[in-house]
Parts: sequence; structure tokens; C-alpha cells
Amino acid sequence: MDAQLADAQRTSEQRYTKSLSDIILLKTPPTRSASPLRRVGRCDVANTSPDRQPSSWTFLTHHARVLLEIARDPQARLRDIASAIGITERAAQGIVSDLHEAGYLTRSKVGRRNNYTINADRHFRYPTEADVPIGVLLDIFTRHQHTGRSSTEY
Repeated sequence: MDAQLADAQRTSEQRYTKSLSDIILLKTPPTRSASPLRRVGRCDVANTSPDRQPSSWTFLTHHARVLLEIARDPQARLRDIASAIGITERAAQGIVSDLHEAGYLTRSKVGRRNNYTINADRHFRYPTEADVPIGVLLDIFTRHQHTGRSSTEY
């Protein structure tokens, strides 16, 4: 009798433990999937695994993109700039302030709107490009937009 009671109690405990572990497993938040980037030294590089999505890095920073949008339309509203780039209006405002403070553009009021003037003679900030004026970058992208030529036609 004691053996049967002990077996029943053991079975009940196993069921309880199993159901408790199932509840715990269900309540545990799912683990994050591995990042599409892996750390190599101080840089993140894209995993080359076929089931991974490609990383979303770009060659141009948001600052460069804002500058290009202003070059394309000097009377553009911050809302339009932000929408074209895919950032918030507040982020666009901060970037325009950065560019203004660094001397890359000036702002003037025309009625209720801002009119921007780019100082294309200002040089890039990074030491390896410090001898190149930003006008070169602006020319590349605004020329491509106006001519509609592909990169093989240059």
C-alpha cells in the first residue's frame, strides 16, 4: 500500500513539475533572434547566411541626405525633408541645426518659411576628406537627379 501511495505521489509530482515547467516555458519571453550583424573587432558585418536578411546600412549619413534634400529644394519644409529621408521631423530639425552651426548652410526667413543657402565651399569634416569641398558630393547627386543618366554613362 505504501509503495502504491508513493508511486501515485511520485506520478502526481511529475505531472505537477511537468505542467509547471510548461507554464514557465510559455511565460518566458522568446529569445531574441540572432542579429543580422555579427561583431568582428570593432565593426559589425553582415552575416552571409542565406536565411539572414541583408543589413540596412547605407553609404550616406542622415546629415548628407538632409543636405542633399536642401540642395534639391532650398525652400523645402522640415516635414518634407524628414519624409523624403525617412526620419522624424525633430531629427531633421536637429540635423539642420548641426549643419547651420557648422557653417554648411545658412537660414533666412521668407514669410513664414525658411530658405536655405548651402555653403558648397565648406570642406568635409573627416580628416581623410578634409581637402574636398562638399560641393563635389552635391554635384554628384544633383547632376544624377537632373540628367537621369545611369552610373555607366558617366
